[in-house]
Amino acid sequence: MAERIQTTREVKPWRRVPPSWIGSEEEYAIYWAHFALNLTEGVDFTYQEPVAGGRLFLGGAVIDFFEIDVNIAIRVMGRYFHAYAGFDQNARDHTQKISLESLGINVIDIDGEDALTIPIEVLYDARRGVERIRTRGQ
Repeated sequence: MAERIQTTREVKPWRRVPPSWIGSEEEYAIYWAHFALNLTEGVDFTYQEPVAGGRLFLGGAVIDFFEIDVNIAIRVMGRYFHAYAGFDQNARDHTQKISLESLGINVIDIDGEDALTIPIEVLYDARRGVERIRTRGQ
């Protein structure tokens, strides 16, 4: 009788999204990466930060991550809500970026796929002002 060999595929820690998480899987990966870089929520960064009235006011926004210490808004551009959402969503994303930059906030967009595969590297670059986006408007 042949012996069966079981293999287990290791799940990356940032892919272990807690059931209580309300954001996207891509956002969780970046949230996790903040702690991997020894950053503190509420001191170095915030998650789902309302700006200029949030979603309640025209021109307001809720940004995925606000990097307090470097004045950078990070937007995780996942496929479902951004990259393949169509012209209207791309226009809203562009308008939001212009609006946030007019408030003096540097906006960095990061690719959702990169967030899921190399979240620490992506966050490190974003906090230095390096934008990593490749799926815009496809």
